[in-house]
Amino acid sequence: MNRNRGLLALVCTLIALTCALFQVPIVSGLVWLGHSLSQPLPEDLPPLAIALSPADTPQLPRGPGQAQPVTLVEMRWDQRADPEVRRLAGQYGLPFTLLKSHLALASCGVAAADGMFWPRLPAGEDDSRLKKQPDEALARTRAAAAVLARYRRETGSIAGALTAWKIGVVRSQHALGGVGLGIEEVTDALRRRLPAFDFNAARRYLCSVWGLSLALEAGWPAQNLRASPQAGTKDGGVSLSVPAGGAIVAPMEGSVGWIGHNGRQGLCVEIVHGCELRTTLCGLAEVLVRPGKRLRPGSIVGRAAPGGTWFGLDLGSYHLDPRVLRAEPRDD
Repeated sequence: MNRNRGLLALVCTLIALTCALFQVPIVSGLVWLGHSLSQPLPEDLPPLAIALSPADTPQLPRGPGQAQPVTLVEMRWDQRADPEVRRLAGQYGLPFTLLKSHLALASCGVAAADGMFWPRLPAGEDDSRLKKQPDEALARTRAAAAVLARYRRETGSIAGALTAWKIGVVRSQHALGGVGLGIEEVTDALRRRLPAFDFNAARRYLCSVWGLSLALEAGWPAQNLRASPQAGTKDGGVSLSVPAGGAIVAPMEGSVGWIGHNGRQGLCVEIVHGCELRTTLCGLAEVLVRPGKRLRPGSIVGRAAPGGTWFGLDLGSYHLDPRVLRAEPRDD
């Protein structure tokens, strides 16, 4: 009898987990059980993990010069894929930098020798025909843009499309149905409505694409730069030569987070942009904003101290180099 009860308990547990995994709305208690048994995945990996393990990397044609890494530096300098990405963005009504960021992250760290991305389609999408194309990288790029556009139609939003890329359209619709377009509202809905393993996968990808696309459009946080930004510190930021009393501004939209003194860098302001993307501005003579204040790009947050200003930009635990993001394209 005890053995039969044990088997019955095991079967019930498996049914509950299956219902939670596939979002079957049977009984809220079963969904709660699925959530309680689903422990969060480790968060030690940075949200912007462009270079993944070899097991996750699509196989490019082998041979000298037939593959190249997709890195933040290459994304800024190498613009060979931009004309095609811009054309696809216009065709499907997608923001250019968001589509470019999506294609880079979906490429799992590799691109073709001609600079074109090499995105891998989501599970359930047939990509066998792409391998027969004479220019597979171009075919993959076009297919990935088309799939993202289709997901947006089916889910009703870009956030839903990026979420569906990782967990499927049905789960994305379940999680984000009726949710506003704000990134914080989206991530909060994912946290409340998805099991932990789905939430981590969806949020990581959504925030990586969204955060990278926003960072690629960031402006300098000073209105009067005297010289080019100098080499960064071990904290990943750069030093800006700004006249004493010069206006220090928000490089992109966000809200004021922490304000305080840093022993090495003086008075600092942290601007939170959502999805773990944040700006840190230090070396200020005074701060003209309060925590929680919403900022537009170019909104004045303070005045520069005589020693110059330090500018840091981070996506989760990944330091983004502001010099790379705002540098002019090279001529060669």
